[in-house]
Amino acid sequence: MSTRRPPFVLWDFNGTLLDDAWLCVECLNALRRRRSMPEVSLGFYLEHFGFPVVDFYMKAGFTFEDEPFAAVAQEWVDLYHERLWTEVRLHEGAAGVLQTLHAGGCRQGILSAYHHTMLEKAARHFGIRDNLDPLLGLDDHHAAGKEELGVRWVRSCGVLPEDLILIGDTLHDRDVARAMGIRCGLVCRGHQARARLEASGVAVLEDIRSVPGFLASS
Repeated sequence: MSTRRPPFVLWDFNGTLLDDAWLCVECLNALRRRRSMPEVSLGFYLEHFGFPVVDFYMKAGFTFEDEPFAAVAQEWVDLYHERLWTEVRLHEGAAGVLQTLHAGGCRQGILSAYHHTMLEKAARHFGIRDNLDPLLGLDDHHAAGKEELGVRWVRSCGVLPEDLILIGDTLHDRDVARAMGIRCGLVCRGHQARARLEASGVAVLEDIRSVPGFLASS
């Protein structure tokens, strides 16, 4: 019988646990329609989305010459939260995976570029707050990235880096894990295209339901 300690799993939230990429695109297109800009497809979003989010907006044609990014970001956030609570769900199988890992002795938390207050509210709304500690989010809506947040936490958490693993859905999660000195796995069906993830140099999983098997074998 193996005596290996179960890993401490840090989850990304948006796109990894939460199936919200489609809503992110719809909110982005609402902003574009208000500015007489052409809509973008989900495919465009998956091929180009990244962090910091302001860089993605500029790739998508926003110049911020006549309005600051902060104002556009807040407008997007307002649209997103108008629909989040009634239209968005966790990825299929996500709640079951969290429960399975908890039952198997895994400690779990969330490391997200989402605003911390909204992350706390969303985790409770979607019924996954229990057994998740810490819940780490940012203090603004600009989604500049979570690398500094993750590095600060790993230096003070008292958990050995080799016992930690970050499960996310973007190349940013890969970069954050490297900065933290911990392992990483990336799941498809989130905010970036599979081909981008497969060029990341880390394990790529079909979807969140593949995570328990990946952890058992890694």
